[in-house]
Amino acid sequence: MTHELGQLRQSLAGTPTTLQHEGPLQDTSLIGIRDLATDATVTHLRTSLFHGDLCPCAATNPTAHLWTRNNTQAYHQALLAARQARLDEGGAFNGYHHLREAGAIMRDTFCKGTCDPHLAEEWRRLIHLYTAFLPDRSHIHELENLPQEVAIGELLRDAVAAVRRGTTAANREDSEEGREDAAGAEAFALDCVVDVGGGNGFLAAQVAERLHCDAVVVDPFFPAHAIDCCPRVWPDTPHRTHAATRRRHVLHRTTALFRDVRWADVVPAAPARTALIAKHLCGSGVDEVLQQLEAQGCLPRILVLAPCCFNKVTFDAYIDPVYLRDVMGIASEAALARVHRLTDWNMSCYQSTHEALLVREEATRRRCRSAAPACSCSASPMTSDGNAAHLFSYQRRSGPRSIVNSIPCTHAFALLVEGLLNYGRVAWLRSRDYEVRLVQYVPDVVTPKNKCLLAIRRSPPPTWRNSYRRPSM
Repeated sequence: MTHELGQLRQSLAGTPTTLQHEGPLQDTSLIGIRDLATDATVTHLRTSLFHGDLCPCAATNPTAHLWTRNNTQAYHQALLAARQARLDEGGAFNGYHHLREAGAIMRDTFCKGTCDPHLAEEWRRLIHLYTAFLPDRSHIHELENLPQEVAIGELLRDAVAAVRRGTTAANREDSEEGREDAAGAEAFALDCVVDVGGGNGFLAAQVAERLHCDAVVVDPFFPAHAIDCCPRVWPDTPHRTHAATRRRHVLHRTTALFRDVRWADVVPAAPARTALIAKHLCGSGVDEVLQQLEAQGCLPRILVLAPCCFNKVTFDAYIDPVYLRDVMGIASEAALARVHRLTDWNMSCYQSTHEALLVREEATRRRCRSAAPACSCSASPMTSDGNAAHLFSYQRRSGPRSIVNSIPCTHAFALLVEGLLNYGRVAWLRSRDYEVRLVQYVPDVVTPKNKCLLAIRRSPPPTWRNSYRRPSM
């Protein structure tokens, strides 16, 4: 692999050595990227850069046993069908007639027709735990979100158990600090889960019920389909196949931006007994949350951070601009934009499905053209694979081509840049006494932004734990 990297470096001779200027790239450079920058080469580069800390092959995957090849294919088909149904309905989808019993479509997808009864029973158990108290939701909403909700809930549950056992890496150290931390872990109890940008509150409520604690949602919007919207604007399914249950734990909501609230005013628990979730906050949203927490001296015991929209990260808001300058050689907003735009190459399952269709149609078109130059299949705007997918493919083939069309490993490049940006966040958290690891919590078929940072802080000193005053709610 070192030889391939050397060839790639040689082919890029003469290109800009910093990100302060954009281009130009010669034909030889583009050909070198096309021929030498393979998935294996870029993955090897990512691994060597991060020494195994952040590369996806080293990321833990606690739910991998739940995703077999068969149920992954079944999920993919159900997801595409639900999306097509949504597209077919158009504006009518905004009504409430499309809502169905929570958990129904997931049970049909994962618990029927599987060859492994034990796996089906495990899915059935988890689906019931996370949906028995939820209101009705659409099939597309459930398929896109419930796998993530289950995975994050179980990830937090395991993290809380690890803290209580005193089994984080710091606790295992045979030192005075490790022994003090382990002693604090014995008395650890999770009092509250905070979900920043929690929207409809489903995830916050699910985690609260699973971990037996209160929950707080901080979001500037209060959706009409929120779990705590009362009275609800639509009736739920009157006769469920699985009996509904009532939520047992309180969900507090603050309708505001996180930067505009004080921890003591909205969270009924000390940071040392709190877990915070920031799932798919756009751009620098995760960085702004961390900065706000540190400014208030309220860094929580457990963090689950799932960054999203890396192409919207800004230089000024990034958690560690010194890292950008010293490690990545990025000293301006323009230089950062030249890098983070590559993360947009990370395609969703919808886009990758359309790309696969494009490949098939292109192969068919070339065979048809070589057999008969006047063959009409190369210009046909219709296909049995679906109008929307075909239109996407036809536009990509007939429209102007960009560099992304010439690079076979766009996904690997996207992961490389995401890893570099996440590495700065990991280093920042570690400098604040967190143990951090990267977790792939769901497969790519659910979302390409499927990795989160799980951070567990060492136990705070007893004086901090005892001095925090619980706010009145």
